Amino acid sequence: EVIPNDGSEPTCRNLRDLQFLQKQLQQFIQEIEHRQHIARQALRIFSEIELEEQQKVKQLFGENSTVSRLFNGITRGEYPLVHFQPETAAIQVQNRDGNLMPPSWLSSGAYDQLYFAIRLALGEKLLHHEKGFFILDDPFLKSDSGRLQRQMEILLEISRRGWQILYFSAKDEIRDTLTPYIRKNEVHLHSVPRWQYS
Repeated sequence: EVIPNDGSEPTCRNLRDLQFLQKQLQQFIQEIEHRQHIARQALRIFSEIELEEQQKVKQLFGENSTVSRLFNGITRGEYPLVHFQPETAAIQVQNRDGNLMPPSWLSSGAYDQLYFAIRLALGEKLLHHEKGFFILDDPFLKSDSGRLQRQMEILLEISRRGWQILYFSAKDEIRDTLTPYIRKNEVHLHSVPRWQYS
C-alpha cells in the first residue's frame, strides 16, 4: 500500500505511486469536506430549531401575556411586565417606573413568585389550554402574608378555571389563609399522617 495504516510516512517509488497517492488524498479531502458540509447543515438546522423554540417561549412573555398578568397580580402592580429576549435567552422584569432589571435583582420572595408565574404559564402552553393539574410543595415559603394571600387567590382563580391543584404544606399559615375558602367548600383540606424517619 502507498498509504500505510500504521502512521508511518507513505512511500512513493514511482509516478504510479504518486498518482495513486494523489487520488487517495483527493478522496480524503472530499470526505472531510462532505463531513464539514453535513456538520454545517446540522448546525444550521439546530440553530433554526433553537430560534423557533425561543420564539415560542417569547410568546409567554411581554404585554398582555399570562406571565406578565400573573406576576403583576401577585406583586400588585409593582412589576407589570416580564420580557424575554430570544437573542440572549434572558428574562427581564419591568418595574412600575419602567426600569428593566434581571430577575437576580428581585427579592428572594419576588424571584420565587416570578418563576411560579412562569411555571403556570408553561403548564397552560404545554397542554394547549387544556386543563391539567399542578402539584405544589410549599412554593411560597418566602412570601409575606400579603403576597401569600394574593398568591392563594391566583391559585383559586386557576382552580375555578378547571385546573386541579394539590398543595402540600407544613405551615399553619397556609391553612389559616385558606380557612374562608375551606368553609365555602372551595378548598378541601386533607391531613397527611406524620412519617417517622430513622
